[in-house]
Amino acid sequence: MKKLILIFLFIPFLLFAKDAWWLKGTFEAKETEILGMPAKAIDPTFKRISVINYDLVIKKFPEAKKDLEANYARFVLDKFYNGKKHHIVVGPYSNDGVNTSGSFLLVLEQDKGKWKNVFLKTQPKTNGFAILIDGGDSVVWNSCLNCGPSALLRWKKNGDYYFEDMDEPEDEQ
Repeated sequence: MKKLILIFLFIPFLLFAKDAWWLKGTFEAKETEILGMPAKAIDPTFKRISVINYDLVIKKFPEAKKDLEANYARFVLDKFYNGKKHHIVVGPYSNDGVNTSGSFLLVLEQDKGKWKNVFLKTQPKTNGFAILIDGGDSVVWNSCLNCGPSALLRWKKNGDYYFEDMDEPEDEQ
């Protein structure tokens, strides 16, 4: 049922896909660290990394405000799981390899005042744009507002993260 609700959130944007602001621009990776963690510590191939934020998107695309609010889109989510704070962020990355740029989803866990990388997923060769939608016990990760949810980030009972494809049936974890 949650999947159907999330999918219907995106339907109004199907008609406007070809002129969509999120397809027009590129988001560049400009930083060398996130929350004091060097890009290379997150992924050894990363040269630069940035977290997308609401103000940056609205400055670049003023028309985005209405779309982001209508879809409950976020770029940063804080969740508590197993008694620890988890910081979930999205944004662009760049590296020196074959897939020189793309977007990422990163989960950082705060432990004794320091952040550590507990989960990373990348989408190479994209414009760097991605959003998060808080689904309570899951998080939707998507690289557009017109194509429906692409993947659900979920938590296993043992504390690990995994992605569930929106087209596949749910597995009990």
